[in-house]
Amino acid sequence: MQQVKALLDQGIIGQVLSARAQFGQYLPDWHPWEDYRYSYSARRALGGGVILDRIHEFDYLRWLFGEIREVYCTAGHLSHLEIDTEDMAEVLLQFANHIVASVHLDYVRREYECSLEIVGEEGIIQWQYQEQRVRWYKAADGIWRQMRWLNYDGNEMYLAEMRHFLKALAGKEASAQNILSAKRVLEIALAAKQSAKQGRSIRL
Repeated sequence: MQQVKALLDQGIIGQVLSARAQFGQYLPDWHPWEDYRYSYSARRALGGGVILDRIHEFDYLRWLFGEIREVYCTAGHLSHLEIDTEDMAEVLLQFANHIVASVHLDYVRREYECSLEIVGEEGIIQWQYQEQRVRWYKAADGIWRQMRWLNYDGNEMYLAEMRHFLKALAGKEASAQNILSAKRVLEIALAAKQSAKQGRSIRL
């Protein structure tokens, strides 16, 4: 994702127009050693549901594109999973700079998917977590290029985050995320839930 940000900052694909983020994974496969029905994801009272669970998509889209001004969402419990939360959500985001993004989230996809596609006036950027790669296409030369991290250990990002957090506590480096920004991302996720409940878009 840092590479995606670097490509955007370089203007590789020109003005960004739209983005599509997607996450899907079958909830019982998340922690196969435990009964998914008793996990926080499955229980509204514990703050579960795929919208809050996958707040990460709202977080990184805001980091990449700036402030979100309007949210529209349709969501619900559509599968046979024994949960009392939403297992599917489609969210539309309108950014202050007029970029439009759609976000698909679900607990039902039987093969893991976590990806992002960004469309600009001069090209395309694609990020695929499970394939550990970033691809980009430039209309000027009609060529796809890519970077891959074939030996990347996904657990390393959690360790890096913990190291950064401890350094921030010790005053050795500035926090990458402040509490007000985190609060704003939560407001976006809650606005998506409100939109789904009320059947209307929510201005932020």
